[in-house]
Amino acid sequence: MLRALGFGGDWVNLLMLCVNSVSYSILVNGEVAGQVRPTRGIRHGDPLSPYLFIICAEGFSTLLQMAEACRDIHGVRVARGAPAITHLFFADDSLLFFKASEREALKVKECLDVYSRASGQLINFEKSSAVYSSNTPSHVRAVVSELIGVPEAADLGRYLGLPSMLGRNKTAVFRYIESNVRARIGMWQNKLLSRAGKEVLLKSIAQALPIFTMSVFLLPMRVCDTLEKLYNRFWWGGGGQDRRGIHWLSWGRMCIPKSRGGLGFKKLHEFTMALLAKQGWRILINPESLVSRLLKARYFPTKDFMDAQLGCNPSFIWRSIHAGRKVLDLGVTRRVGDGMDTKIWGRGWLAGDSHVNLRTPCVEYLQDARVHGLLDGQGQWDLSILRDIFLEEDVPKILATPVSSQFRDSWRWVGDVRGCYTVKNGYRRLTEEASSQNTADGFQAWNALWSAPIPPKVKNFLWRCALNILPVRDNLRIKMGSKNVLQGRNFFEFLSTVIGNATVDVVMHAAAVLWIVWSTRNDVVWKAVFGAGASFGIVVRDHGRRFIAAKSGWLNDVDDPYMAEAIGVREALTWLKAQDHSVIILESDCLNFCTAFNSVISDFSYVGLVVKQCVSIARDMGSVKVSHVKRSANRVAHALARVTVSLSDSGVWYGIPPICIENVLTQE
Repeated sequence: MLRALGFGGDWVNLLMLCVNSVSYSILVNGEVAGQVRPTRGIRHGDPLSPYLFIICAEGFSTLLQMAEACRDIHGVRVARGAPAITHLFFADDSLLFFKASEREALKVKECLDVYSRASGQLINFEKSSAVYSSNTPSHVRAVVSELIGVPEAADLGRYLGLPSMLGRNKTAVFRYIESNVRARIGMWQNKLLSRAGKEVLLKSIAQALPIFTMSVFLLPMRVCDTLEKLYNRFWWGGGGQDRRGIHWLSWGRMCIPKSRGGLGFKKLHEFTMALLAKQGWRILINPESLVSRLLKARYFPTKDFMDAQLGCNPSFIWRSIHAGRKVLDLGVTRRVGDGMDTKIWGRGWLAGDSHVNLRTPCVEYLQDARVHGLLDGQGQWDLSILRDIFLEEDVPKILATPVSSQFRDSWRWVGDVRGCYTVKNGYRRLTEEASSQNTADGFQAWNALWSAPIPPKVKNFLWRCALNILPVRDNLRIKMGSKNVLQGRNFFEFLSTVIGNATVDVVMHAAAVLWIVWSTRNDVVWKAVFGAGASFGIVVRDHGRRFIAAKSGWLNDVDDPYMAEAIGVREALTWLKAQDHSVIILESDCLNFCTAFNSVISDFSYVGLVVKQCVSIARDMGSVKVSHVKRSANRVAHALARVTVSLSDSGVWYGIPPICIENVLTQE
């Protein structure tokens, strides 16, 4: 099987040596009493065992595919144009699909027997079952079950932990989740746990129990509400089954992020939506996968997923994934490559960290036009066309969007550095509006509180103090009455307290925080004054670190440091390629760029598109190596970039370095 898959002979021999040289030691009272050399190879729990099993299963898959190609068996099709499914494998679980007929049952039985003889594995028919469609006659069911040797069943029950058949009452179907959570919380009720201990148990275990189900099915609101009530009751309870306790905060307030005064628990409905959006994202970026092809053939054969309708008589899985698309609508845009697949006035495609759309109203006769029509013959933006069609405020945004005719258009998620959707980012976008509305007033130093080097239970105590929800006499008196009307100190009172009454360490810490706030404020103000843009500096040296050449320039409308670094490298490689340099070691202090350049992981962001362009240029040049260095080792390039705002210091230098970097070169 290994040789049929194309593995080399030496590698196959080495792998078989690992299988044949297995030995086990027998311990008696902690001492080795002897060794046993098994004749059947490695044991079931060996780390190599799953990989060998998967390789053997490929042989069984090939047998079924050959039988289908010869039309001896017929797979299941969910819709016209959908691929036929004859088998699905997951580890040692197998699902086989074929017509309920004597001829096809005999062929499947033959494939099973051939696989068993070739691999030495035996099928447990007692743990197997056959499920038939409702229109299959009873005598046909009996014949097929007898030929294969498996009993008939109404359904598969819970397969891989998920219900295989769903009825109308979804609350009853998913009641097992509530039972599991209730049983697990019941084990903790009589334990003496602090608030911090309860937080850990809820986040790491109780809220993690339904995640697998939530990533496939949209849980009913009633199930989510029941689970959240269980969590809330356990959190505020005083121990024991009947100790309900006083609920000082609603569950919604406790689900606010810790940085805004909550505890960072998850809202189950919103979290389910974020998990289901991950399935939709996979459909977008993997259109050739089996699941994507099945769903497309059934529900959106002439559209893409983002424009798909719910359709008539949809399955509950499709309802769930379609509901998760609401999250994708908050941050999914197009990333333009060659512009062939992206409409100008369709989904947003401008570069940036925010969801920015064109301000120019759609021109009726151009409503189906593609972005490719805005490019010139060299694959770059045609400035004359842009100025003819778009408003003046849209032109700089379009020019700041990278394009490349070497790559096709794709989807990207706004807000992620690699343009990939993550459940964390989707959940944050879905709940950020509610979180901002429920942010606690008064105390705001939440990050300092949670990062303080104190025990977790003390942090939780301070959190309750800051929200004024400690069970003291005054709070117990007004629990059901009016809210607290005490006013906090102003800034001058705070400064007087910190500097006049605190220790030296606290004063130093507060001074550092205030200085950072002031510096950040200045950066924001002056950046707004001078406008968006970034400078770059390129310094070329030989192996002896002697100066050869330098170049500096300004990048208009680029305000993202990562994007500026990537475009700067692209400018450097393009310039060096024109100088006929072929062996280059490019050093950058941007770790994100160096990692992305040397990585094979998919990147759907606009920065990823620029990185791909850099890789393409480097491949054409010859030997180009990109390595990461500390910022202190890259001072010359930074000094050159800082003076680029001056037109007199911008340009290209050969042989003799510019005056602005002479001192830095001398110091190195």
